[in-house]
Amino acid sequence: MLPKLGRIRIAGSRKRIESLMVRWDTRIGTVTISRDQIGRYFVSLQIASEYPFIEQYAHAGTAVGIDLNIENFLWDSGNNRVENPQFRRNLQSELAKAQKKVSRRAQRARKEKRPLLSAKNYQKARKQVSQIHARIAA
Repeated sequence: MLPKLGRIRIAGSRKRIESLMVRWDTRIGTVTISRDQIGRYFVSLQIASEYPFIEQYAHAGTAVGIDLNIENFLWDSGNNRVENPQFRRNLQSELAKAQKKVSRRAQRARKEKRPLLSAKNYQKARKQVSQIHARIAA
């Protein structure tokens, strides 16, 4: 429940959120709602408690196995995966093409003396570039 917005629905791990909020000593300090270039909304909660939320475990000096292959460049025994750089290169070339398209659309809008906010094709191309950036960052 937020003061100005009221009740909001949050997608995510419901059990994790409920486990944090069920404790009697948990309090919400700050709630930040942000929107990215694509139009997705994110909520960041600052939660405080007198007691730690996660138990600290002693460091175990265990070995890690690594599997190198073509599909997923690197896969270790902790189920951590590193993607093949080839896919990143393909996305980089796709990003370059999309950025050229944005530039052309912006030039045309300026040539026709239209503001970029009202240039629909420019806005669509700009959104496409933001989506590619999000895929690269993921």
